[in-house]
Amino acid sequence: MPTPKKKKLLILLKVGIGIGLLVLLIGKIDFEQFKERMKQVPLQSYLLGVAIYMGGMAIRTLRWKLLLGAVEERLPLSMLIRFQFIGTFFNQFLPTSVGGDGVRVYFLCREKVSWEKAVGSVLVERIVGMLILVLLGLIAAVAGYRLYQNNWIYLILAALLIIMVSGTLVLFSGRVARLIVRVMNKLGLTRPSNVFNRFSEGLRISRSHPPALIGVTLLSFAYQLVVIWLFYYFSRQLGMTLSIWYFLLFIPIVTSVSQVPI
Repeated sequence: MPTPKKKKLLILLKVGIGIGLLVLLIGKIDFEQFKERMKQVPLQSYLLGVAIYMGGMAIRTLRWKLLLGAVEERLPLSMLIRFQFIGTFFNQFLPTSVGGDGVRVYFLCREKVSWEKAVGSVLVERIVGMLILVLLGLIAAVAGYRLYQNNWIYLILAALLIIMVSGTLVLFSGRVARLIVRVMNKLGLTRPSNVFNRFSEGLRISRSHPPALIGVTLLSFAYQLVVIWLFYYFSRQLGMTLSIWYFLLFIPIVTSVSQVPI
């Protein structure tokens, strides 16, 4: 186990890398041009964007409620929407864009939902959403190849899909999970193996509810398309003329990279 000093150094390293990337990004911005571009976007466009984003959040919350309902946890939609927005807020400040998922698990457990069900609902929602996002990226890569003509894009997306599918199968498979737990225990990694086993158990709870998983998949398609369209919509408002295929292709890659704990 890492010592407290090593943990602090690791946190400082992550914060330093994050700040360094932000400084690098901000250093490339012409703020005068940026300000003029932002002025070009009419107020009604911002309001429309907010309304569409709120609709996307409603879809995402319905997806989460469907998973919880499948395991007989029927929390009010208004409560889940509140938890969803709180989690989204923390996603902006905690390491990786999944930091807020831990906050959502905490609030579910506070409402007497078991740890396994809370983790399972949040992780399945996240995993299915990411799989659909990468699948959309692959579809865009094939459909818009004449625009990119870069084989590296296919390799990156294929690698992301293979990693995600493999990880999902490992977590969803009881046999594979038990094998990994045995290996970890033999290596003396008792605490990590217990955590892994609980995560795997949480995911397997949802595996036995195919109708809920189908519904979650369909809602994930709708939600990811809303997010991608929002990026495309505001790019047009700012005077960009990129094809929507670029957004369908690169947003899955950018979103996947944002999961890295920096």
